[in-house]
Amino acid sequence: MGKRHCICYCVVQYYGLTGLSWATSGRKAQTVPLLVGQVFQVRLLHSPHLLTFLYFRFVSFDSLSLPHKPCGTPPPISSFQSDLLLCGSTFRHPNAYQFNFKLKEKKMSQAAIDVPKGGFSFDLCRRNDMLAKKGVQQPSYRKTGTTIVGLIFQDGVILGADTRATEGPIVCDKNCEKIHYMAPNIYCCGAGTAADTEAVTDMVSSQLQLHRYHTGRESRVVTALTLLKKHLFSYQGHVSAALVLGGVDVTGPHLHTIYPHGSTDTLPFATMGSGSLAAMAIFESKYKEGLTRDEGIKLVTEAICSGIFNDLGSGSNVDVCVITKGHKEYLRNHLSPTPRTYVSAKDYTFSKKTEVLLTKIIPLTEKVEVIEAGDAMEE
Repeated sequence: MGKRHCICYCVVQYYGLTGLSWATSGRKAQTVPLLVGQVFQVRLLHSPHLLTFLYFRFVSFDSLSLPHKPCGTPPPISSFQSDLLLCGSTFRHPNAYQFNFKLKEKKMSQAAIDVPKGGFSFDLCRRNDMLAKKGVQQPSYRKTGTTIVGLIFQDGVILGADTRATEGPIVCDKNCEKIHYMAPNIYCCGAGTAADTEAVTDMVSSQLQLHRYHTGRESRVVTALTLLKKHLFSYQGHVSAALVLGGVDVTGPHLHTIYPHGSTDTLPFATMGSGSLAAMAIFESKYKEGLTRDEGIKLVTEAICSGIFNDLGSGSNVDVCVITKGHKEYLRNHLSPTPRTYVSAKDYTFSKKTEVLLTKIIPLTEKVEVIEAGDAMEE
């Protein structure tokens, strides 16, 4: 049997362009990009009557020329996609096929993806709407609740946080600790997912400790800030940790906010969490430079209480941490602004001794004696 020259056509897409690829036996595939309105011509001179397969995908053409039957049998119509337009044929040479391709403009409802022309694309919106109509459950986001604040006063930094931890609409911890240790002179308040805030602060705290061992000096707040924001930025917001970082070092008091995506702010007072708007309203109306220690603690406590009263995700107690040069004071459960108003006076406790009414012993196992029996033998 002689050597068969088979050719296969297909249309591929790469880098936003539509291209025409073909290959013959013994040769590598060739690809030519097609742009809208461009005419491309292919001429085959090797045994065209042995053409066995012709396939086009995700593209429409204004014209396609095929040879007449005297030059061979064209590919069956079933080999073409429904969006391919056959516009007659042209006979050029007894031993040649000639194909003329011209890519045309397509509507958004068709499958072809033309070269982007700018503007907005709402293809994903239509996809999501189609999936929703088919009953596919849409992904949801996690709603977390917290109020954390911080301010700079005349001698250092004061941090504050509530103590409520939620799991959706359920309060799972009424006395959660949200002010995390970073260094002896640096503390950090965390809002968001509890596991993320604890893991991130513990990781950076260990790195700061190794840094102190290596340098023999006190950790600086900017060092902790750099480590935190670099870690959060590398995860593009998928680590749900919104932080308020405060501390006092050789350069003075510092207060920073770190967002889950890695952006940071440096402010004299800051709030984060779902109750941050209510707390910020207190700070903006009552904060002033040169606050004393007692005034700062009172203002931080009032800001946390504002978040507790106006946000369902915040509640329980108020924790306060005061950081000054060479000293730290952690006021755990400094205030309980929402004590239980209605406490049942009825006592549900039972007496320690209970009267025994009946005693019965039921054995778990029972001994059974098996006796082999048989018919008596006749004499």
